[in-house]
Amino acid sequence: MDGFTNIDIFETKGIEYIIIILFFAILIPFWIIINRKPRFEELIQESIRVLTAGVLQIPQGLFFYKNHTWA
Repeated sequence: MDGFTNIDIFETKGIEYIIIILFFAILIPFWIIINRKPRFEELIQESIRVLTAGVLQIPQGLFFYKNHTWA
């Protein structure tokens, strides 16, 4: 059997463990970045809370309802 070599599978265990540890070390920060709430979404929600019908100066002849306007 020329060309046949016996490879010990346990020689690669250290490399496998290092690869798995690096994968999780990269995955955790990536997961946190992906799942955080964007800052601009908070700003939009805050501005919507401030914007109410009492604050708006509606011109005469423009009929206003909370969900839509019409002339």
